[in-house]
Amino acid sequence: MKPLLTVGYADLDCSNEDLFVQILSKYFRIEFTQDNPDILLCSIFGNSRYSIRAKKKLLWIGENVRPHLNDFEYVIGYDYIQDSRYLRFPLWKYYLHLDNRRHYIDELVNKDTTIKNRTNFMSFTVSSPNGLVRNNFFNYANNYKQVDSFGKLFNNKPDIVRYREDSYTWQKRKIEYFRNNPYKFSMCFENSKHSGYTTEKLIDAMLCNTIPIYYGDPSVYNDFNVDSFVNCDFKDQNDLSGFNDILSYIKRLDTDDDLYESVYSKQWLTDEQKTKIYTNDLEEFILDIVNDKI
Repeated sequence: MKPLLTVGYADLDCSNEDLFVQILSKYFRIEFTQDNPDILLCSIFGNSRYSIRAKKKLLWIGENVRPHLNDFEYVIGYDYIQDSRYLRFPLWKYYLHLDNRRHYIDELVNKDTTIKNRTNFMSFTVSSPNGLVRNNFFNYANNYKQVDSFGKLFNNKPDIVRYREDSYTWQKRKIEYFRNNPYKFSMCFENSKHSGYTTEKLIDAMLCNTIPIYYGDPSVYNDFNVDSFVNCDFKDQNDLSGFNDILSYIKRLDTDDDLYESVYSKQWLTDEQKTKIYTNDLEEFILDIVNDKI
């Protein structure tokens, strides 16, 4: 019989679909409790993590917020930090290693570069109004052609049914829709810019068989092949010179089929990145915490 492990949650939704639970359930019988659990899994959506007692506390940060290693024994985030108590495991990688999403890893590694006949210009699927660079470039790109917005923000194309049973259902529906209604480009900007901060937006665009127009992580080349998409590095939300340079390049890609295909033919990942994407170092990190190896 597997040993018992008590687990608590703070400022984070508890679910059996959670990657942490999926990992721990392979080795332990899980019992959920908020009364001094063996490990308290925390995030940043509230403040109860500070008051709940636990034998060990693990903070997980998926948003663009700086971790404080002195406040918690262990931290998982997206920053590049050298510390045995810290693991870089950005949100995009978390999504890919959930049980019901792992097939997407193979699709990213084995990109289908033969897809053609895209008749639509650029898609945009965002709900939050936060992100001035994102908002301003959306409006700037519309000066050339309409950018079709499927989210709550700037919505002008309500073709996708936007009810949500869970995040996977929504992500799957979105990917299937854009595969059946192909776009040349997908505008996938983070809400803010910081080294290492890459969410699921970029991989979602890749899985839709389009060329992503990406803004966010200035070191995104560590995780993905930047030759396979348009990587924007604007100075600020009013960088009109940068906006113009990127839009001029998008226009060239839009009007020159050979140039477009030369970019789309590039693999999403380099050979080294293909190997790394399969590695679930989160599992080893969590088990080392539970087994007192860190």
